[in-house]
Amino acid sequence: MNAGNALDALTPGTSRWTAIGSAAHATVRSQVLSPATHGMVATSKNSGTANGVVADHAYMVYDAFTEGGVQKVRLYNPWATDSAGGALDAKNDGLVTLTWAQFKANFTGYYRNS
Repeated sequence: MNAGNALDALTPGTSRWTAIGSAAHATVRSQVLSPATHGMVATSKNSGTANGVVADHAYMVYDAFTEGGVQKVRLYNPWATDSAGGALDAKNDGLVTLTWAQFKANFTGYYRNS
């Protein structure tokens, strides 16, 4: 089962795939904040990931925001740990914050259910 099928099984509506190459930070932000969105799940590359991102894994898209002029994406790892190697910050709560460039380098795209 892929992440889109899992999202469909857990939320109402139908998932739509957006490839990372056509994703825009402003669009992801508006989709995360939209009351029409029932869930968003990003899928990481099969291999060659960095920044603590687990390869061939799905993360909930938790937020997209700009901080200090830098576009960022906050993801939630359903393992409830930051990475396979443990904490990326002092909390190790499953929330992982990446710059937009890191997100695009480590993920293939995302499913949005609405």
